[in-house]
Amino acid sequence: MEKVTGYTNLYRRGATYYFRARVPLDIVDSYGKEEEKFSLKTKDKGEAVTRLRKAAREVDLKFISYRKELGRCSRPEQDNISTSQLQQIYDVYYQHLLDEDEETRLSGFYRGTQKEKPAPTFDEYVSYIAALSSVTRTDYAQGDAEVFFLGEAEEVLSWDNVDLKLAPDSMVMRRVARKLQEATLHAYESIQERNKGSVVDTPVVPQKSLSDSPVESDAALLSEVMEKWITEKSRLKWTEKTAQDNRRWVLAFISLCGDRPLDRYSKSDAVAFKELLLQLPPNSSKKAVLKGLDVAQAAVRAQDLGMEPMSAKNARKAFQYVGSLWRWSFAHYDEVEKNIFEGLTVEVNSDKRKERDKFTIDDLNTIFQSPVYTGCVSAAKWNLAGSYSMKGTAKFWVPLIALYSGARLGEVLQLYVSDICEEDGIFYFDINEDGEDKRLKTRTSERKVPIHQILVGYGFLDYVVALNRQGEKRVFPDVSLSVSGSYSDFFSRYFSRFLTGLEVKTSKKSFHSFRHNFKDACRECGAENVMDALQGHSEQGMSGRYGSGYSLKKLNEGLQKVGYSGLELSNG
Repeated sequence: MEKVTGYTNLYRRGATYYFRARVPLDIVDSYGKEEEKFSLKTKDKGEAVTRLRKAAREVDLKFISYRKELGRCSRPEQDNISTSQLQQIYDVYYQHLLDEDEETRLSGFYRGTQKEKPAPTFDEYVSYIAALSSVTRTDYAQGDAEVFFLGEAEEVLSWDNVDLKLAPDSMVMRRVARKLQEATLHAYESIQERNKGSVVDTPVVPQKSLSDSPVESDAALLSEVMEKWITEKSRLKWTEKTAQDNRRWVLAFISLCGDRPLDRYSKSDAVAFKELLLQLPPNSSKKAVLKGLDVAQAAVRAQDLGMEPMSAKNARKAFQYVGSLWRWSFAHYDEVEKNIFEGLTVEVNSDKRKERDKFTIDDLNTIFQSPVYTGCVSAAKWNLAGSYSMKGTAKFWVPLIALYSGARLGEVLQLYVSDICEEDGIFYFDINEDGEDKRLKTRTSERKVPIHQILVGYGFLDYVVALNRQGEKRVFPDVSLSVSGSYSDFFSRYFSRFLTGLEVKTSKKSFHSFRHNFKDACRECGAENVMDALQGHSEQGMSGRYGSGYSLKKLNEGLQKVGYSGLELSNG
């Protein structure tokens, strides 16, 4: 079988075109076969492409349906059913019977003019409904659910707008069968009214699955708990962007598993979410081919299209977002007897240094010999050589500070003028969270970092004095706070364009690379002992557990040794 170039899932055997798709990894073990393959029953390529779209959609839905059935089978059987659930089953089945009746009328009754008899005559239909109504009423009066309605009960419970799992031979199953009898009697009465010419509308029943509603549980819905969790975290520390990221992935979990009471989730739901993340492509909601699909459908479609999944690192981050909600819920709600995410993780490369590359000396010379440092046309045309000095901007100072302090981008950008301090003749950055617009990554990120003499020689302290005279609060007032509550967003995009224009940018080189350069420089100059303290990492070993940290003098001695052999800085 030959694959047709340019078309996913389209193959040709001889002159006939075929559809072929791999069964998704998360269901292949139980599906019974490794691929779906069938003839499109055409030898015309244009017609095959048209049929391919329909076939792909049908197979996608087949996989989704199978996945839902697997999830249903993994759920424990309910031994009870609420009055509201029985009522929805009644409503769903009543609607179904009236829909069938409407289809019969739309098809038309036999009037003796057809060559074949495709439908009963109207009189036959009237008699048929009357007979069924009589038999059903007798059985209902005698408490006889009979085999038919027990079979119907199993079928109806699997429908999307019911989706319940009950023990087949239980008393609760007989209650459902009896409710279906009641709906049938009501439907026959309505159909008989239609037979008399009366207008009886078919009701519209909500399509929400009963398994997604609070079933015999006093626990709060996950969506409600999510909002309380986000409110508490945002009040303490979270930025708007962090809140948005957490909400996005919890909603993805809810889309996959349903919005249920907290005590209605199990470990299988967490496993299903992990498997979904390992298939979902990055920025799936922004991809045109996945528009309008829920997360489960998007994952299946992406796999069929051969789209690359998101990185394991990002999948782990999304998984941890939802896992942290469950840890919080376990601590705050008695109904949560266990954390369903406990013991689960998304494995990633354990060597964090491989996640980002440091800049080479050639890269650093390219960066610091660019027009931003040697003179440009204007603040707006920072990439073109000229006589304009950028020394009064974040574009000039922030990369230099990162290179000679090891500080994170956000830590540098959120500095206040009052954070540039002096103690015993040593000038330093006071990196703290003392401000509504400040956020630090970890508890150990709060620290004092001496200011390198290279920065002093470039005039950084003079720049700060000028800011103070102007009444500026922040060291970099030219960088705005984004809607996500971060100063890093705009600068990160600028710096990415900056590196791209210099042909330094790679997938593993970004602003964060400066931290790797600084770390290696500390090792080279023998300042490795103070490296973690300077960068805001927790100290290792016993000193980290019991020590009070290094003195500012000791930190300064180590930091002033940091240098970069071969780096040629411009005169600015």
